[in-house]
Amino acid sequence: MPQGLQIWDASGNLILDTSTRLGKVLGYIDAAAGTGLSGNVTNAGLLLGTPWWTEIPFSAVSGYPNAFDQGAAGALTVSVSSSTISWSYTGVVGFARRIIYGVY
Repeated sequence: MPQGLQIWDASGNLILDTSTRLGKVLGYIDAAAGTGLSGNVTNAGLLLGTPWWTEIPFSAVSGYPNAFDQGAAGALTVSVSSSTISWSYTGVVGFARRIIYGVY
């Protein structure tokens, strides 16, 4: 019998099983816009599982999520190699991307 947290939906489908995999957020990076900013962060936690990342567009001015930016404000490229996450962002002033990363 598996151990850990298991959750089923109303139809009886298993939707979460912590005995297989569960994501862990390791940190976030704010990629500023307007200068083609690029960089990298080393985090040993990236070696503890399969790396993942996601992006959230937000206003570089207010810091709040920008629901109106639908990718038109620039291009974000992210890669992970060993314990290092690297990014490059080319955008317009006033827009940015928050990169949330972790492992599962």
